[in-house]
Amino acid sequence: MGNLCETNETNKLTSVQMPSKQQEETMGYTSERNLVSSNQLESAQKKLSIEDFVMLNQLGKGAFGKVFKVKKKDNGKIYALKAMNKKQIFDSNLEQNAVIEKEVLNNSKHPFVVNLKYSFQSQTKLYFVLEYIDGGEFYQILQRTQGLPEPVVQFVAAEVILALEYLNMKLNIIYRDLKPENLLLTKSGHVKLTDFGLATKRKENNQKSYTLVGTTEYLAPEIIRKEGHSFEVDLWTLGILIYEMITGKTPFAHPERNQMKIQYLILKNNPSYPPTMSRDAKDLINSLLQTNPQLRLGANGYDSIKSHAYFTKINWQDLYEQKVKSPLKTFAEENSNRLQNLQPMQNQIKETPGNNPMPQINGISYSGNEMDRGSSVKNY
Repeated sequence: MGNLCETNETNKLTSVQMPSKQQEETMGYTSERNLVSSNQLESAQKKLSIEDFVMLNQLGKGAFGKVFKVKKKDNGKIYALKAMNKKQIFDSNLEQNAVIEKEVLNNSKHPFVVNLKYSFQSQTKLYFVLEYIDGGEFYQILQRTQGLPEPVVQFVAAEVILALEYLNMKLNIIYRDLKPENLLLTKSGHVKLTDFGLATKRKENNQKSYTLVGTTEYLAPEIIRKEGHSFEVDLWTLGILIYEMITGKTPFAHPERNQMKIQYLILKNNPSYPPTMSRDAKDLINSLLQTNPQLRLGANGYDSIKSHAYFTKINWQDLYEQKVKSPLKTFAEENSNRLQNLQPMQNQIKETPGNNPMPQINGISYSGNEMDRGSSVKNY
């Protein structure tokens, strides 16, 4: 599923965010503050370039670039490298989102959120070097199974809840793009949230964000109505995700992915539940899919979600410390082996001087810290 943002779309599957100047200012940034001339490089302990990495395989492709499995030449370690086209980012006014994405990835110290190792830029590209998550995409499981047993759903949802709680309450970040495609699996089968290109910062004094942004089937009613939104949109998407994990489809789907009809169904908010879905699951989803964001379960704190009957068997402390064996471990191990056997790339990425070099984006470069940046133990 592609991301819907406020544009005149010609492709209903993928579009990009086009914030106005006023929206940029309310996000806490301005273009002037983030841009410097192309010959003014940011200070860092060491300037990295694409030449410091060997491209091994291509892992994926997105709207603005590609993701590669790479090896760093000086230490031999394996990473995932996200290479993004700067011209496309500038043309879509998304340079501020790139800075926020880098900050989230860099500041994150949570077991269920992907971690940044390095970031740098050239005249034409942005590069994020991330920890390599080798268990594959969670979305592949849903495509294969068309719905998962509820004990598996409980496990995945619980790890997602801990990640969202950390983002919303600790980092003050609104994710805005929770969906199966943005869940990666470690080799041991644990969840990692990735792709923060649509994330934004929570504003002070209960101020709202007004950008129409997200994936169509996951849009919260307040985003569609342009009433302003905050972190409660992540609670809505959590309800959509749990429904999709159980049934294999979203509750407000349309066979042709007609965006207007999907938005109508969201605003109508009358999902149907299969008879095989448990009573606790229905109650949880209903509690998250409240049209009024203030009435959603979790609006006053994530403890109300974690204490719901659906998660009675979850030991949150053990889950956080990854002491609970994942029911997806076998799939993740098989997928890890498959990824290791991918055909190596014949061609490496090469930077060539362009006719239209783009300005540097201030706040992108990160020289890396190979020391252990693992999470400190948190009591629940």
